[in-house]
Amino acid sequence: MKIRITCPLGSKCEEAKDGYVERCAWYTEMSGKDAAGKDHDEWNCAIKWFPILQVEMSGTNRQVAASIQSMRNEQTKRQDIALQSLRGLKDAKAITA
Repeated sequence: MKIRITCPLGSKCEEAKDGYVERCAWYTEMSGKDAAGKDHDEWNCAIKWFPILQVEMSGTNRQVAASIQSMRNEQTKRQDIALQSLRGLKDAKAITA
């Protein structure tokens, strides 16, 4: 059986009418590279792009969170070394104010 996808809003993305091209405001061009590095340039409905962009955003957020955690760990390590140097102690947690 063949599948035909239609607009849930009952509209067409682009249509020639009365000497003009009527284009839906949600008909959006997306350009970029996929995971394999291949260039893409495609027009489609913004509603269709939404799940794809959510997956991309989730991946980006995971990378940012990992970078922040790494920076935090490095900062903590350097702070412990600095505290040990200032007090001349082996255990930086033993330093009291």
